[in-house]
Amino acid sequence: MSDIPPSENSEPNNDIVTSTGQTSWSDLYRKEDWWAIWLGAIILTVGFLAVYVARPEDVSEQVAKIESLRSEIRELKSTEAPDEEVLKAKRDEVSSIESKITSNPLKPWLTKIEKWEASPLDAYYKPGKTDEDPPTCLFIPVLGVFVVCALLFGLGIQCTEGKGGPFL
Repeated sequence: MSDIPPSENSEPNNDIVTSTGQTSWSDLYRKEDWWAIWLGAIILTVGFLAVYVARPEDVSEQVAKIESLRSEIRELKSTEAPDEEVLKAKRDEVSSIESKITSNPLKPWLTKIEKWEASPLDAYYKPGKTDEDPPTCLFIPVLGVFVVCALLFGLGIQCTEGKGGPFL
């Protein structure tokens, strides 16, 4: 303990915060920490459902084909002098099948901006796949990300503080 005696004019220190440590069910929608968990769970669930619903009907057949191609690639690599052109063709086929079964159905509405070097406006245009293809405008997908974030954060603020309307 301190050897300094309290002064005659000392008042109790009201700056100290104490917590009783009790929790309740309302903490699940009233506390910021729980809202971080809920919002993350919502984002993951929507993403999973979007990809699951958009998967091709023959996904199991395509996965089996990928596994078959990968075993062929392993066999080719185990030979003394593997044919690099055949290996590349099989790898390209695997990549092509994987891109078909793992496409993102939300990509047209949600995206991130691109890199830029000179002007920040360059970040909002994705270059075409070839030089002849025109660039793709990313304003709408970036706006989609903004709207989704605003709605999720507004929901969180509404449930914790009841001020979601003014936030939006």
